[in-house]
Amino acid sequence: QYKMVRVVTLPGLGECVALTEKNDNGYLRALHPLKARLLTESVLMKSLSQWVRNNGIISYDTLRTREELNSDQTPCVANFDFDVTAASYLNPLLQFSRSGEIRPGFFVCDMLLGCKLSL
Repeated sequence: QYKMVRVVTLPGLGECVALTEKNDNGYLRALHPLKARLLTESVLMKSLSQWVRNNGIISYDTLRTREELNSDQTPCVANFDFDVTAASYLNPLLQFSRSGEIRPGFFVCDMLLGCKLSL
């Protein structure tokens, strides 16, 4: 039985979901570029987080990132995981409940550097 993906343990990263390779050396060759990309994304994530806080785009203490250790507060909106999430009270994002209470909208962001995506 062939499996398209598998869980591999990479030194310095831990468990990762990867496409199945014939040879495990393929995973080790990808290790350094993957670490570099994750480090660069981390710098961008911290900068973006500070920027949206400082500009009042989000509610300051609601920001969650994928780097937080507490799994109870993973960046998730509507059962979808993102790299960065936060509640936002910007007027275009606000909603009102039937009782008239204000409900915030959400700021979400996913990061993937070094790849070109298309539809």
